[in-house]
Amino acid sequence: MDEKTMTKLSLLCSLTGLAAIYAVAMQVRPTMTPIASLDNEFVGLKDGVLAALGL
Repeated sequence: MDEKTMTKLSLLCSLTGLAAIYAVAMQVRPTMTPIASLDNEFVGLKDGVLAALGL
C-alpha cells in the first residue's frame, strides 16, 4: 500500500471508531438519584477555604 491509501484507511478507521464510541455513549443513560434531604448545616466551599486559611 502506498502512503496515500494508508492515510485514507487510517482516517476511515478513526472516524468509524469515534462513531462507534458516540453510538454507545448515546445508549448509556445515567441514572437519576433523588435528593433524600437538604442539609441546612452544610458549610460551603468558600467558608471552608476561608476557615482553613484562618480568615
